[in-house]
Amino acid sequence: LQRDHALIIELLSNEIRSGSSDSSFIYEDSSRVATGPTVQSGSCLKMGYPSGEDQVFYQGGEDFVLITPSGTKIRLVTGIVDSLRFYYDNVSDSTRYINFNLFVNNGNLNLSSKNTVFFRN
Repeated sequence: LQRDHALIIELLSNEIRSGSSDSSFIYEDSSRVATGPTVQSGSCLKMGYPSGEDQVFYQGGEDFVLITPSGTKIRLVTGIVDSLRFYYDNVSDSTRYINFNLFVNNGNLNLSSKNTVFFRN
């Protein structure tokens, strides 16, 4: 549980740092990525990169899922994700960073974290 929790945090943190703040958006869920609208808080994050390729990260059921630039869905962590929420703070420069809360559990054990990650670009 600790390894999976740390994997999700590390992966999201690295991807947000590498992403572009002006082409990364939060959606209520993964079904909204193609049609919108973008929101202040949701369970899906579309990361845009300077290279022009996008990746999508979201909570799908109890799984942590990645959609690659080619459209392939990869379930990176399965069966333990209780809640994953991405959000912006209500401040004028909120697009320079993304917050996310993660709660994982496997029945007897629970881990949660609140994270703030700043874009490098």
